[in-house]
Amino acid sequence: MAMSSDEAYHENERQVKDRKEKRKLYRSNRHSRDKFQERLDFKFYDFKALEVFLLVSLTHYNGHI
Repeated sequence: MAMSSDEAYHENERQVKDRKEKRKLYRSNRHSRDKFQERLDFKFYDFKALEVFLLVSLTHYNGHI
């Protein structure tokens, strides 16, 4: 049995809403991944900066003894 135009309209609206929800969820997940990666990158570069600072400080300190 064929759908009435009213049923077809509501089915189409439901599908559009589902697609919008999926896109919103995808963008949210991608944003969360990007933010997590930014925090990892920051921690990595922060750690590398500390490592370089300590290396330079110790080298400088040992050179003046």
